[in-house]
Amino acid sequence: PYSAKCCTIRNAENHACYGASPDSRHESLSMVMSGNLDASRKESNSVTAPEGLEANFDVICCAADIGLGKVAYFGDVNAEYQTCFLIASMVRTATNSTLDISLDSITLSNKDPLALNSTDFGTILSLKEQGNQQFMQKKFRNASRYYLRAIKIYDDSYGSQGEQRNTKSILYSNLAECYLNLKQFSQALKAAVNALDVDQQNLKARLRLAKAITYEVVETVNTSQPIVNFDDVEGEIDSAKDELDAIEFDLENSSLSVSSVRKEIKNLRSLLKKSLQSARASHNQWMYSMMH
Repeated sequence: PYSAKCCTIRNAENHACYGASPDSRHESLSMVMSGNLDASRKESNSVTAPEGLEANFDVICCAADIGLGKVAYFGDVNAEYQTCFLIASMVRTATNSTLDISLDSITLSNKDPLALNSTDFGTILSLKEQGNQQFMQKKFRNASRYYLRAIKIYDDSYGSQGEQRNTKSILYSNLAECYLNLKQFSQALKAAVNALDVDQQNLKARLRLAKAITYEVVETVNTSQPIVNFDDVEGEIDSAKDELDAIEFDLENSSLSVSSVRKEIKNLRSLLKKSLQSARASHNQWMYSMMH
């Protein structure tokens, strides 16, 4: 099976799916698209993973001639090192260029163009630790400021694969927890989503996302305003329940405390159930008032 992005553009006139190795696989969780699971793969040495970098991913690309030039799409959100090499290869081929695309020519740091320099990353780790200290003292606003300062150093970069990228996801996840404690649930949701944008496997961020959705729903239901759009509230509740189901499924293989997380999940499910009942009652009462 291939990722959704691969299947979506498989009918483009000139398209291909490149794997970094014969064992390459998709990273997306949503690869099941009706009738579109037969996207073809072409192995290519041009995207062989350098030593120390992950090889388990695929890259879909398609191209079209536009005037005297060419427009191309590369479906790799994280701009991995191997994709940069693939793009450079395509540019050289399309332009009959002698462009140097050796590994060294597009290496910025540690063979990864997204890597931060050691000074910047050292500052990030220091700010993260200061944020953690503030968090342990329950000074959540102060902690959030340290996490935001650390995130700002990344700018638009994900950092190199490994510690730098994991740290960015953790920073956003910690920021989400700060916002949850400050009862800023919409901000917590955004931070959790950003954490998962960097690392979809961050289970703490997934749990914090479920919390943010749940607490936003509870806050909406507990207002003095009637629930007019019940379907919207029910949709949010279903999203939170689906996330909790997925977390519970993946929990056994995680490093988190299973009993502690299961207890949190149980409490969240209870809140969601009560919120659904309250939202339905509020909506029914509003409907009744509209008819009389």
